[in-house]
Amino acid sequence: MSNLSPSETEGSLSRRAWISRVLVESILVVGSILLALALDEWNEGQDYQDLATLSLVNFEREIQQNRLRLEGVTPFHVGLRDVLANMDAGGADVSTTMVRNILDSFQPALLVSTAWETAVATGALGYMDYDVVAGLSRTYNLQERLTTLSRSGMNDLLMGGFRSGEADLLIYTANRYGRELTEAEQDLQVVYDLVLGLIAETIGESPDTTAVVDSP
Repeated sequence: MSNLSPSETEGSLSRRAWISRVLVESILVVGSILLALALDEWNEGQDYQDLATLSLVNFEREIQQNRLRLEGVTPFHVGLRDVLANMDAGGADVSTTMVRNILDSFQPALLVSTAWETAVATGALGYMDYDVVAGLSRTYNLQERLTTLSRSGMNDLLMGGFRSGEADLLIYTANRYGRELTEAEQDLQVVYDLVLGLIAETIGESPDTTAVVDSP
C-alpha cells in the first residue's frame, strides 16, 4: 500500500499528467516546426523548378524564332556563295563593283539571345539538367560565332580586297567569306533542331527530334 496521503497522491498524479501534457505539446511543437521547414523547402524547390521550366519555354520560343530567321536567309546566301565560287574558279575579269553588289546582298539574320541572358541573370541554368544546359550553351556559342564571322569576314574584305584593289584577292576573300558564312548558318540550324528536341523532351512535349547536344 502507498504511504502517501490522499493529497500527496493527488499531487503526484497531477505532476505526471502535467509532464505528459508538456511532452505531448513539445512533440507537437517540434513536429509542426519540422513540417513547416519541410513545406518551405518543398515550396522553394518548386519555385526553382517553375523558374527552370519557364526559362525552357522562353528558350524554345526564342530558338524557334531564330531558326525561322536563319531559314529565311540561308538559301539566298547559298546562291550568292555559288556565284562567288564560280567567279573564283572561272578566272574571268570581274569588276570590284560586281563583287561589292554581291556582298551587299548578304544580309545575316538577326539572332537574339535574350532568353540566355535572362537565364544567366536569374540563375535558372543552375536548376536545369546538365545535358540541357550543355546544349543551350553550344547553341548560343554558335550564334555568337556566326555573328562574329559576319562582322569579321566583311572587315577582311574591306581590308584585304577593296583597299588593295587586287581583283583576284578580292574574289578569293569574298568566296571564302560566303563559304564560311553559309556553313556556319547550316551548322547552327542543325544544332537548333537538336536542342529544340531536347527542350521538348524535358518539358514533356513530344518532339520530332530528340538528341543530346555535346558541349563545345
